[in-house]
Amino acid sequence: AARLTGIPTYCGSALSERALEELDLSGIGRVIAVTRNDEANALVAEHFARVFGRREAFQLTPAGSSEDPRRSTSPRFLARRPFGSHTYEAFERWYQEGATIKATHLTEEFGLDELRQRYEWGAVPLFLVHPSRRLEVFTEDGGLDAGPDDVVVSLVHPDVLDEEVIANGPAVVEGRHRQASEEGHPE
Repeated sequence: AARLTGIPTYCGSALSERALEELDLSGIGRVIAVTRNDEANALVAEHFARVFGRREAFQLTPAGSSEDPRRSTSPRFLARRPFGSHTYEAFERWYQEGATIKATHLTEEFGLDELRQRYEWGAVPLFLVHPSRRLEVFTEDGGLDAGPDDVVVSLVHPDVLDEEVIANGPAVVEGRHRQASEEGHPE
């Protein structure tokens, strides 16, 4: 689908040396490994840390990270964790429940703290986009300096959006369902 819309794609293993030779990484400053396979994520992040630096190599929180240490990925192979402590399974569940991506413009009156208060548990901040178009990744360790005119891109759970509709009217629901239908997601 991406290739049909003109987005450059690569079909092959991200771990192969050939990938580093064939991929046009100009303008790309980081890697975020987000597959269902925790070990593959760790290896991809480690592999691309040599290209982008360890600070710009991310992998989702492994599913078994708090369980049996004999079955979890060694900490020496773990890259920075984007999007808090959410696992692939958690994102997949939210997606199946109808979560949507929402961009929120921050202002002097409505900053990152107000955004977190508004959505509480129901939003996962993913990226911070500055007016200069510089993108930062929200991580488990936090530390992003968000200000007025920045944009926070979040994954928002549908239950929170429904609460927002009660406060702001049904147009939000209609827009959300229309968008979901156009993308082929269940309503």
